[in-house]
Amino acid sequence: MLIYEYKLDGSKAQYAAIEEAIRIVQFIRNKCLRLWMDEHANKNELQCYCAVLAKAFSFVFCLNSQARQASADRAWSAIARFYTFSFSIAMTSSVVAVSPSRGNIRSTLFWWA
Repeated sequence: MLIYEYKLDGSKAQYAAIEEAIRIVQFIRNKCLRLWMDEHANKNELQCYCAVLAKAFSFVFCLNSQARQASADRAWSAIARFYTFSFSIAMTSSVVAVSPSRGNIRSTLFWWA
């Protein structure tokens, strides 16, 4: 998670521009995520989708192309982070086995191939 802290002393118009840019970036990320969910797009396709969004929506076109690409990259990072976390949980499971003859308990960690 990225957290940026800053103190600004701006006008209401400047604050409105910042909030609008944040909303546009969130819109692009959500659209890229939806594209990935529907069509299993890869990272390059998400980057190309930014240009499609810029042509389709005028408010997306107002945002800098580098910012649009960065928001698609952040969407791909979230997807990769989800798969890394889910894969690591799916690959390991802790199983407790009880030996009936000896009466002792042992914990075994299995790695699934």
